This record gives sequence, C-alpha cells and structure tokens, in this order.
Amino acid sequence: MKWWDDLWLNESFADCMAYICSSSCIENGTIDKNYKSPWSMFFLDKLWCYPQDERPTTHSVKAEVTNTEMAKLAFDGITYTKGAASLIQLYRLIGAETFSKGIDRYFQKYKWKNATFDNFIEMFKRYVKDENPDSAKNLDNWKKDWLETAGLSQIQAEWDPTNESSTAYLKIYQTSCLEEFPCNRFIKVQVALFDENGKVTEIKDAIINKSTTTIDYDGSKKPKAVFPNFGDQGYVKVKLDDDSKSFFSKNIQKIDDELTRAGIWWSLSRGVTDGEVNPLVFIESAIAGLQFEKENSLMKLIEYITEISANYLTNELRLNMSHRLFGVLIDLLLKT
Repeated sequence: MKWWDDLWLNESFADCMAYICSSSCIENGTIDKNYKSPWSMFFLDKLWCYPQDERPTTHSVKAEVTNTEMAKLAFDGITYTKGAASLIQLYRLIGAETFSKGIDRYFQKYKWKNATFDNFIEMFKRYVKDENPDSAKNLDNWKKDWLETAGLSQIQAEWDPTNESSTAYLKIYQTSCLEEFPCNRFIKVQVALFDENGKVTEIKDAIINKSTTTIDYDGSKKPKAVFPNFGDQGYVKVKLDDDSKSFFSKNIQKIDDELTRAGIWWSLSRGVTDGEVNPLVFIESAIAGLQFEKENSLMKLIEYITEISANYLTNELRLNMSHRLFGVLIDLLLKT
C-alpha cells in the first residue's frame, strides 16, 4: 500500500487468502478432512464484525485516512473481517479460476513495489469485462457497494410451506439494518431447504438482488424450513421467516452440519435482540442443543444463553436458567 487508506486491503487480503487456501488444502487432501473447517472459524470472526456494522458508529471498509492518528482507528472488525468477507464475496462471484488469474497478475506486476487498491481491482477487470451497471459482476459497482458503503444488510425468505408443487418459488427480500445507512448490495449465497428430518432437500445458488429475488424450488419434496445463507457464503444478517423460525427452534439438533447450525443459532439469537423471538423459547432450545455442539460452537452457544438471560429475563427466571445451565454443563463435563 502507498498510504493508510489501503490498510484494510493489507489486513483483509491476508485473512481472505488464509481461509481460501486452508479450505482448498482440505478439499485436495493436503490437510486432514477432520481438521476444523476454516469456514466455521471465519464465521466466528464475522460475529466480531456484525455488531459493529449494525451500530450507528459503523463505517465503510475503505475510508479516507488523512493522517497516521486516524489510521489507528481503522483496526477493527470492519477493517479486518468485513474486508475479508468482501474479498471472499468477489472470489465466489467471479469464480476461483478468474480470482486466481487476477491475483497472479497483480503479484507479477507489482512485486517489490507499493500498490493501491485501484491497481488491485484493475487486474480483475482484465478478466471480468462486465460494464452493465445493473450487473453483480460490474466491479466498479462491487467496489462502491462492498467497500465504500457503510452498513449491514439483512435478508428474509417469504414462501408457502403448504405449496407442494414441483415448480414452487420463494422470494428473498433484502433490506438495510439501519435506515440511516442504506446498503443493499448484490450478495452471492446458497439458499437451502430442509425437510422434517432436518435433511437438506435442495440447495440453490443465488445472487441476491438489491431488493427482491425470486427463486424456484421443488415443493413436492415437502420442505419445512428455509435458510437463505447456507454454508455462510454471504456477509449478511439472516432474519428467519416464521415457519423456519418455529421449525429450527424445535429441530435444530436434527441438522448435521455444524456451520449450518451455527448460522441458525446466530439468527435465532439476533431474533431475540430484535424482539422477534421469545427469549425463553430461545434459551430452552439452546440448553437442549448444548449436547450437540462442541469446541467453539459450544462456547458461542453458552455465550448466547448467558447474554440473553442477563438482558431479557427477570431475576427469578435468570436464576432458574443459571441453575439449569450449570447442571447441563456439569453433565457434559462428566461425559467427556
């Protein structure tokens, strides 16, 4: 970088490539498949960033830095993690091969030199020639939406679980979390539908538009719930629809994938803070779900329980829940 306003790229690129390379090593067998999923670890990193991006003090990833004192303020979750998530979005949007070509050309041209973000993005424009202003792959728009616009957006599915047509469809609505920070953007995600046993019936690759996105699915498979950020591919807050919220609260233990459960737990917990999920219902589900989690996921679920108990329960209920939580944790420790 030539100046501190590109500090985000220095930090975010390192995180981005660490997760992408670790994931590739697991896929090609260089690292044992039993190794902790790098995407699960990245999800935990994003939990550091999301609250910062949802506050009135949020800021864009790339910001003007006029002096070195201002540069010190740039070291936060938005600089590191949202910046990395934005680059990973670019990676998913244009594909691994094109992303690798752009990175290789960038390194070859600017090795042993200082470079700027504009130099960085110009290397990708050689391979992604989409000038349509309404396209998700227009890199000028991507730069503006992801790096120069502050704020967190949220998505929610609208669908009819009683529609058993093989040509059913659902809609994904995107809105900004804060009215004062409108930030709807194109987001590459996977939308998953789950049956009554918690098994995935379909996974739909989708680019979420800036307002409403329509996605077809097979209703004859009788899905009971929708999660519109399967695999945590998008940097976005998920608001669960009422049917999915009810299903996941009662059946999350049926879902095999740890990363999927982590995303759902987070969405349910944020539903409590948004006044859309009963805190007692969440805590009951979470305490019952502790036995199915491990390591960082277990610790994060305990954190959700204690945070929500402290902030949303009466003293009497909080004491009761504390005793129950203690008992469950003791049982889990004795079983290890």
